[in-house]
Amino acid sequence: MADRVHPTADVPPQPPSSSSTETSSKISGEAPHPPNPEPSMPVPPPPANYVIQLPREQIFRYPPPENASKFQTLNLKKNRRSCCRRCCCFTLGLLLLLIVVAGVAAGVLYLVFRPEAPRYTIDRIKIKGFNLTAATPVSPGFDVSIRANNPNNKIGIYYLKDGAANVFYNDVKLCDGVLPAFYQPKNNITVFQTALKGSNIVLAHAVKTELLNAQKKATVPFVVRVKTPVKIKVGSIKTWEITVKVKCDVIVDALNERAKVISKNYTVLEVFQTALKGSNIVLAHAVKTELLNAQKKATVPFVVRVKTPVKIKVGSIKTWEITVKVKCDVIVDALNERAKVISKNCNYSVRLW
Repeated sequence: MADRVHPTADVPPQPPSSSSTETSSKISGEAPHPPNPEPSMPVPPPPANYVIQLPREQIFRYPPPENASKFQTLNLKKNRRSCCRRCCCFTLGLLLLLIVVAGVAAGVLYLVFRPEAPRYTIDRIKIKGFNLTAATPVSPGFDVSIRANNPNNKIGIYYLKDGAANVFYNDVKLCDGVLPAFYQPKNNITVFQTALKGSNIVLAHAVKTELLNAQKKATVPFVVRVKTPVKIKVGSIKTWEITVKVKCDVIVDALNERAKVISKNYTVLEVFQTALKGSNIVLAHAVKTELLNAQKKATVPFVVRVKTPVKIKVGSIKTWEITVKVKCDVIVDALNERAKVISKNCNYSVRLW
């Protein structure tokens, strides 16, 4: 029976000694080799911080899987914002373009058609039912003849129904009535009549006294207010409905059917007031003499000049700034706070630029 061989402990091989090396070299006849150096342990690198740089495009284009959904959400939001910005910029640009085109079109239309405001005057007034001596209420009637002048060469005016006219004395409404509907062609003067009636108007004692005194002086002032819807015809095109307001200051010499209009003035615009002041004005002796003589005659002439920048509003669009100049020749009867305008005539001019 074979004997068991037990493994022995591994014994590390001994390095060959120098004598054996020399002996082997002598036997082999070769030159001796230097002894192998002992293996040295690797030196660990010193601790340090390392920065890994990646291309920016790779970071934004290739997010990690866990952030892919967030990246898609943010990308959709950015696309929506960019679309909204483009839409807003396009809308604003289009609106600005429309405003510029509208302004240019308005300027061209003004230069081509040269529109002028119509003029209105009171030709005749017949007054009935004005009994100021009785204590009962009055029921006055005014038959008014109104002259409408359209000075435009290429513009017609449609006067629509529902126009109204009123007569006032010191803010007391005396009578009212309606205006006829008609078409006024270019370069045309139309005179139309309207009957205004009042019923049971109670006048205060002070108002009656003022009317009687004014009748004795043959200068009875009234205010005729007209409000009517119109449409402007330019060529074959009609505009939308426009409301025209007219205020006429009229002075008659009596309160009967034979009354004559001795002074009249119309105003198409709204009334506003302004205070004008001068300081230390030195008047020559000749100027003072002329003013005194004019005051004695109750006809003091003045000239009022107005210059103001305006902008025309068409719907929601405003034009550029336009300079308007107005010159009014005014005659008053006195040089005090009770002065009355007995005559006035105004001319205006418009400067586009």
